[in-house]
Order: sequence, then structure tokens, then C-alpha cells
Amino acid sequence: STDIVLDTYYVVRSFADQLPGVYAGDSLSHRVYRGKAPWPLAHILGYVDAISPQQWSLDNQEGQWAYQRYNPTDIVGRTGIESLFDHQLHGINGIQASQIKPSPTNPQGSQITPWKMVKPAIAGDGIRLTIDSRFENEVAQDLEAALQKLGTTQGSAVVMNPSNGQVLAMVSLPSYNPNIFTSAPSRRRSRRIAAFYRNTSNPPLFDISTGDEMPPGSIYKVITATAGLASRVLT
Repeated sequence: STDIVLDTYYVVRSFADQLPGVYAGDSLSHRVYRGKAPWPLAHILGYVDAISPQQWSLDNQEGQWAYQRYNPTDIVGRTGIESLFDHQLHGINGIQASQIKPSPTNPQGSQITPWKMVKPAIAGDGIRLTIDSRFENEVAQDLEAALQKLGTTQGSAVVMNPSNGQVLAMVSLPSYNPNIFTSAPSRRRSRRIAAFYRNTSNPPLFDISTGDEMPPGSIYKVITATAGLASRVLT
């Protein structure tokens, strides 16, 4: 079961040596809205995964330990907003303590005393985006329909507010299910993640909107026209 309440979790941990074959552990829950089009927010929000030993030992630009608030088993953002603002979203881990008696039948041991809060956890900050999720979904559906008419599967669409530059929608197709990375470990999960990286001709993890290089096209005419007017070459 993956939806037990905290009290049940503590009971199972306390009597683990009397419950052979039953294990209680914690795991991360990370859910991204699928939408009517396939995962329109995946590239914007990104996915999370376990911190790597190399990442955990990194220093920041000031030469300080970049991940000093983290544990080596923490989950961190790998791409998108989750990665860019991970230090703001992550918060600070808390500490709970309990006395555990070793048990020959259970590697977790048997709990003797109740859990005691030593240091409360501090939640991370939230981030408000200019993305309109409903509009994002509509743009994704329109892009998907246009790509089907063209007989291709790769494309991107970005909608901005011209008055202030805010990004209202940004879609890249093909997309992927970012929830797979935090699902329970299984062979199916491993195969699906491996398939993401094997697909080099149509890579779902690649964000075309921000990662691809394209000619500017007619949009650059605004710049040349402005330069011509400023230099009085054009009137």
C-alpha cells in the first residue's frame, strides 16, 4: 500500500519484528498533471530524482558547500523549474528520534520508544509561474493536431505576452511522464526510463522550446527595421 496514514506507518515500524514480510518505508510523492494532450507541463516543471554523489558534493560559486542543507539520500530537481529553483523549493529536513532494539528477524529493528521530534522540518517556498495551465493544455492540443497533419511528432510552441514578455504557454512535443521517476522501483519503471534515453531520434526528454537552435525567421525583421529607423537609413 502507498497511501497509509502516519499512525499506521509508526505501528508497522514498532511491530515490524512480529510482522514477517511486512516493511514500512517512506517515499516521495511527486505528481504532474497529465492534461488532455500528453504531459504539456513536463518540460516546464521537469522531473525529480535521487541526488547523485557528485551533485551532493558540489560547491557553489562562492566556494561553499552547495548542498549543505541536504541529505545524501534526498530527492532533487533534475530538469526544468524543479532543478532551477531546487534550493528554494527544497526546504530544510527535520529530525525525529526513537530508541530501536536490534531484531534478528527484522533489519529495521523493533521500536521501543515513541518517535520524538528533535528538529521540525521547514517547508520550502512556493513559486508562482506566469504559465496558464489551461491555456498551456489548449496550446499543446493545437500543436499536437498540427504535427499530426504535417506527419511529424516533433515541434514546439511558445506564447508570450508582448507587453511584458511573460511566457503564458510553452509546449515541446514529444513529451514524457515525469511521474515515472518517482514511482515505486520496479522493472517496468526501469525499462520506461531507459526507453527515454534510448530514443535519440525522437527524444521525449529534450525541450525543443529552450534547447534547440533555430533560425529567427521573420521575427528578426523587427530588429532590422528598428535599426534602420534609428540610423535614419529608413524613413
